[in-house]
Amino acid sequence: MYTPSVIGYYLGSEEKGVAKNTISLIVVLGIIGLIVGYFIFAKSGSSYLPVNEIIGAKANNLGQGIGNLFHGVDLAEVRSNILYSGLAGAGLGLVIGILSRRR
Repeated sequence: MYTPSVIGYYLGSEEKGVAKNTISLIVVLGIIGLIVGYFIFAKSGSSYLPVNEIIGAKANNLGQGIGNLFHGVDLAEVRSNILYSGLAGAGLGLVIGILSRRR
């Protein structure tokens, strides 16, 4: 895996700034995508699912899993949709970073 210092060694000073800018855009827009995905997909009824339930739901907690199924919430699907939103944001950051390099 290439670290930023290795990338910077092979790139000139102008390209280093562009690479850092692109990486920053990927991270920031990826996080924004995760947040937007949470607000879109984690709504259950009139409230949102707790973040710790989405991130750390244990597979052996059968009672809570069955309760979620009765409420119409598929936790795996919610997690996947939130992650896809984050990936879409990161992809948008990559595209913006590449397009800004060409200007």
